Amino acid sequence: MLRGSTDYFALNHYASRYEQAPHSEECSKRNVTGAKLTVGMGWDEDQCCVALTENSSGKQIGARPAGSEWLYSVPWGFRRLLSWVGNRYPGCHLVVTENGCVDPLPLPPESSKALNDTFRVNYFREYLKALTKAKFIDNVDVRGYFIWSLLDNVEWGDGSRDHFGLHSVECKRERKLDL
Repeated sequence: MLRGSTDYFALNHYASRYEQAPHSEECSKRNVTGAKLTVGMGWDEDQCCVALTENSSGKQIGARPAGSEWLYSVPWGFRRLLSWVGNRYPGCHLVVTENGCVDPLPLPPESSKALNDTFRVNYFREYLKALTKAKFIDNVDVRGYFIWSLLDNVEWGDGSRDHFGLHSVECKRERKLDL
C-alpha cells in the first residue's frame, strides 16, 4: 500500500488460526506459489499453508461455540492482528468493519436458555478488551468497531441456520423463492 494513498484500513475478523507451511514439494505438486489461486480451494490452500486450531503441544487455540466447525474465540489473535496491521501501515487508521460470533445455542428466542448466552457475552467482552489493549497499549490507531450483526441474517454458506445477530430473528418460512 502506498503511504498516504488510503483513508483507512478496513478489517473483518472472527477467529484466528495457527498457520504452518507444508513441505515444499506439496506446494510445487499443487502448483501453488505465493498468492497464485487454485481452482475450488480456499484461502489456506491458495497460500499453500495449513491452518491449525491446536498449538504444537496440542492445546486448542481458543474456545469454540457448540455447532461451529470454524469459529474459535481467540481475542489474543485479534490483538496481534491489529498490532501487526498498525505496525505494517503506520499512520493508517483502522476500522474493524466486522467482528462477531455465532450463537452457540440454536434455540427459539423465547427459550430461557437463549437469553443466557454467556459464550457470546464473553466473546465480545474479551475481543473488546483485546481491541482496547491494541489501541492504548500497542498504540494502534483504531477508529471504529462494528459488531456482525445487529440482526440475524442469511449467511452465504449456511442460510439462516447460524445466528450471528445481537437480536434473534425467527425464520419460519421454509419455502424457497425462485428468481
